[in-house]
Amino acid sequence: MSQDSKWKTLEGGLNIAVASYDRANPEHRKNALELLAASAKKVAAKHGAAFSEAGFRNVMRYLDNGAIKAEFYEAAWDVCKPKNLGGAFFYNAIGMDKEGKPRYARYTEDVALLSDRIREIVREMPSNAALPSALAENFEKLSLEQLRNDRTYGVAPQFRYGEFDSANTNITRALEKTGAVLGSASNSGVLQVDEIPDPKISMVVSKTDLYLNDQYDPHNFVLSWREKPSWLITSFAEEQDNGVDLIVTQGFATTKGSSVAQMRPVRVGAIPEREVLDNVFASMMKRAEQEIREVRFWGVPPAGNIAANDGDAIAALIEACAYEVMGREKGQSLVFGGPMVESHIHILNDKAFLDSFRRIGAEDRVFGTRPMMPATNFLQYEEALRPANNENTPKPALVA
Repeated sequence: MSQDSKWKTLEGGLNIAVASYDRANPEHRKNALELLAASAKKVAAKHGAAFSEAGFRNVMRYLDNGAIKAEFYEAAWDVCKPKNLGGAFFYNAIGMDKEGKPRYARYTEDVALLSDRIREIVREMPSNAALPSALAENFEKLSLEQLRNDRTYGVAPQFRYGEFDSANTNITRALEKTGAVLGSASNSGVLQVDEIPDPKISMVVSKTDLYLNDQYDPHNFVLSWREKPSWLITSFAEEQDNGVDLIVTQGFATTKGSSVAQMRPVRVGAIPEREVLDNVFASMMKRAEQEIREVRFWGVPPAGNIAANDGDAIAALIEACAYEVMGREKGQSLVFGGPMVESHIHILNDKAFLDSFRRIGAEDRVFGTRPMMPATNFLQYEEALRPANNENTPKPALVA
């Protein structure tokens, strides 16, 4: 049991807690290998998706280097004898407040409780106790409560992002009870781009790096296009010109063990006509590809210790290196810096953005057999993230 677990007693006498993964804790590493892998498998199976055992080794390496984080869902009739019932993965993301300033956020996925673990709790239930209803919802509420009070990076997260299967009524109902804003098929979607499109007309796009608690954030950056060229901006009051921002986050496909570029477009004032908007988004995706391949190397799997006698691991490493050097499949870049990763675009309640991305080749993202929808919890606002540097963007603008 980790020290940051805080027990909450539910009606019926069951105690629950949400514990953060600690890579220095041997018990946590064991639970991650068993429990979190089982949770990810359950989520994949429920959506009809494949789960890669080999890929999950990369997930463990990402856990070790801190790019991915995790939490465990613990329960106990006696707090001295806790049981882990499930868990979830999460990682740092970025959101924009109403003033267009970047804010610390979290993206959560693979949330699952394991039926066999719950049955153990039922078997051990005292005669004078009762299993609470909506156990998953209680863990969800406790996780959000702790998230609102998290000060790991000096500021609390302002948003929690995720995606869900709208056909799953249990998940939809649970998200609605937390106050999440859910996307609908009419104006929202999670889209996927397999081949980065070429803009018909290249647009000038600027990039902003970010610091999180005075630490450079390698997992998030922001691209911006403004209707008025930067050299025409003469005062801070003019900096919030009409335009579009694209938040780009290093996400993770935990069932595959690979990185994903998660993109969230944001309006800044009025948006341009459709032809211009299409060129803006295509130009932004090209710029994102350049940043990911040549600067951030998100497509390169995390390093791990390989034993000299681990023939399978060595063979896999040689095959992967040869694959990258010789070139990838159609739509993926020849590698000299690093490979491009899958691109997922999250659009919440903005039909103009949804239509634009579809016009340039994006398609609905399907996890297994299920199309996905975006969901967002709005938590609170605090001090904005500080930009590390702005390219083609005048200071003191905090573009996003």
